[in-house]
Amino acid sequence: MKELLISYSTKHLLPRKQVQIVRELYGYTDVSKHGKYRYERSGILTGIFHKRIRHGCFQIHQKHLSMLKSFFKKWNVKIEVY
Repeated sequence: MKELLISYSTKHLLPRKQVQIVRELYGYTDVSKHGKYRYERSGILTGIFHKRIRHGCFQIHQKHLSMLKSFFKKWNVKIEVY
């Protein structure tokens, strides 16, 4: 299976929107009651084999490309595919 390198930039967005995109993409840990409870919130890439290269860059299999294109289109973020 062919692997693709996806690069994206969120510099044109407000910081609040940038955080929302990263959380929806990778998931995050939700902490409540001053650290008493921890919840793992899943993201789009949680169930997909991927390799995070650096901020704004990750590697995925080619079969997941259409799903990610629609995700980034929803947020008006341009991506580059290599």
